[in-house]
Amino acid sequence: MKKTFFVLVFFVSFALSAKEAQYSLNEIDCSGMCGPFTDKDSDGFCDFGIITQQKLSEYPQKEVQKKPYHIFPISIALVVLYAISLMLMKVKVYRKITHRKIWNIALTITFLTSSGLGIMLVVFIQNQTLPENYLHLLKYHVNFGIAMTVISIFHISWHLNFFKTIFKKTH
Repeated sequence: MKKTFFVLVFFVSFALSAKEAQYSLNEIDCSGMCGPFTDKDSDGFCDFGIITQQKLSEYPQKEVQKKPYHIFPISIALVVLYAISLMLMKVKVYRKITHRKIWNIALTITFLTSSGLGIMLVVFIQNQTLPENYLHLLKYHVNFGIAMTVISIFHISWHLNFFKTIFKKTH
């Protein structure tokens, strides 16, 4: 029953997000007022929209930023920090409870930052008022999300037996 509920929630949320992603396609001179905004050619306009020649000539060309999200450096740094923290716990510099508190606090901070920025970005997009630092906020949102994901893997590994029992079939 639980599995069916989770699968149903997943498909409903996927269908709703796919429907919402279609509303801005072929927008004229769209400069980032919607969720599916994509600017791979760095011209300042959505790749899914239509750009008029007048608008294109008015807009200064931006420098292309190759890799705005730092998935590997963030992941590697967190794994190294976790290994150091684990080693300090093993040599009894501090107890297991302190080790877990440190990483639970890190998980909480990354969650609050990523979700707070996400809510802020949603409000900006819904009200169609994007600040100049919109792409910087988006970058921080994603980078904190990456950190949160890596730390949540550590957290899940501590409670793996608990998660196994949730999905265990009982007769």
